[in-house]
Amino acid sequence: MNKIYYFLFALLPLFLMASCSDDDDNGSTCTYINQNAQGTILGANWQFREGEASLDGTEYQLYLYSTAETAISEICNVSALSLTGTQITFFVDNQIGEYALSGINQVTLYNATSTNFAVVNSGCISVEAISTSGITGKINIDQNGHTISGNFSATICP
Repeated sequence: MNKIYYFLFALLPLFLMASCSDDDDNGSTCTYINQNAQGTILGANWQFREGEASLDGTEYQLYLYSTAETAISEICNVSALSLTGTQITFFVDNQIGEYALSGINQVTLYNATSTNFAVVNSGCISVEAISTSGITGKINIDQNGHTISGNFSATICP
């Protein structure tokens, strides 16, 4: 009889592990819309066109530019604040993952034409892939009338 109890006791961890399910949400705290990033910032419609990233120590600084920008022939040779239109700037670690915006984790929205800017610290940024040439991810922000959701990619500048 003791052998049966030992056998059942040995099987108990297997039953416990089998009863756990994968929620398949990857721990995400945000909902992302599968589209090119777009929305409203600083009172104007905004749609992602292209982006650039530069490694600053152990993290990347990313600039996302809208379709309203002037022609950008060589994106990494253009000073971010010399452009017209509206852009989004933020930092992420040099690793794949999701970053909740709060406190010092924030997104800066900048309009070069009017020199207005806003800081958003509510939402999420998800870095999906990092290669030697670029970063792809998703963004979802919604605070004080500034709403952006969707996919982005950025060229890594040397």
